[in-house]
Amino acid sequence: MKKFLCVFLTMLLVLSPSVVISTHAVNEQTMDYNISIEDFYKNKYSNESVFNTSVSEIKRINDIELLKTFISNGGIVVVENDSDSDTSFCDEFEMHIEPGIFNLDSNQVEDVTANLNTNKDIVTIYYTYGNNLSGIYIINSGDNITSSEKEQLVTEAVSEIHNTKNLYSDISTQSTTRKSNGTSLGTFTVTTTLFPKGKLTAKYQIFTVQNYNGEDYYTVKATINGYPGATLSSTDSNYKSKFKGEALNTTIKTTTSDAVLDAYGPHRTVGSTTYSVDVGGSFSSDLIASFAANFNYSKTLLDTTIDATSTRKQADWEVDLKSDAQKKSITFVPAVTFSCTSTKASINITMYSEYVVDSWDTFNETISLNRTIKCTPSGYSQV
Repeated sequence: MKKFLCVFLTMLLVLSPSVVISTHAVNEQTMDYNISIEDFYKNKYSNESVFNTSVSEIKRINDIELLKTFISNGGIVVVENDSDSDTSFCDEFEMHIEPGIFNLDSNQVEDVTANLNTNKDIVTIYYTYGNNLSGIYIINSGDNITSSEKEQLVTEAVSEIHNTKNLYSDISTQSTTRKSNGTSLGTFTVTTTLFPKGKLTAKYQIFTVQNYNGEDYYTVKATINGYPGATLSSTDSNYKSKFKGEALNTTIKTTTSDAVLDAYGPHRTVGSTTYSVDVGGSFSSDLIASFAANFNYSKTLLDTTIDATSTRKQADWEVDLKSDAQKKSITFVPAVTFSCTSTKASINITMYSEYVVDSWDTFNETISLNRTIKCTPSGYSQV
């Protein structure tokens, strides 16, 4: 991979070249949002610009104020993890999200297949959207991923980030206070890929209502996407069409004392092609409107059965795929709201999903992701 050289604060900083070309359809033409090193240091960029670097390169910088300013001005920073351990620059960039490595619960370890033991976070993308909301996008894959496969995953991620930024471009978000107020905290996305079998992506939107009738509320709205090789192979030769989806399972829970499950959805559905979610009933509708997000919605999901259970601390969903649903990508949008006393400084929320795939000549294999985040009144970070 080519490298550019430049001097930054009297230190030699080697910056990796463009490893991504974001695909953004405008009049059916492909646009390249990547900026050159010269343009970056001359502040010649837009709020759609993409800058590419790596963990080792950022560590060479004494002052990364320019990168922080670039992100706060709407730029997207793609950081390749070329070090031995996962590294986060959220503190340096003043982000509210702290990505980390796999954080498996002991009762889940036995259920995770061998492919997860060799997977790691290979790229972390930092961006802001809306009214300076933080966004983190983590790409997770195995050690044997090729440069072209990595480039494609980054391209897809940046394209999705541009879509998110465009969606929120006209939405003003309220600032967080300790009053009875509704606030969006940001978006956390993880995608994990198992070539040539399939891919699992989870996008979590985090919201909070503070000090409403003496309670704090934290809502997670998750969009879980399972993609089998049967679907991906039609446009990507890295996947094989023989692999189909069997099930998509999700758990969202809290381990914080005095925090409990207030609402969750969907509930169990049998013999229905739709499911419904309502997780905002404990606070007023005007607060929900401030989120610019729907907490009461219905979705269509064909050829599936949803088995949902809950305890005082967690909600679990098992989505069984049948017939045509096994050969197609699946999108499942569950949500939960947790409550705690307004004196709580934070709560921890664990989010786990697994997508089971198989083929006519292989055993079932699970593509899985698991993250724990710490939610506070003004932001959240992974622990």
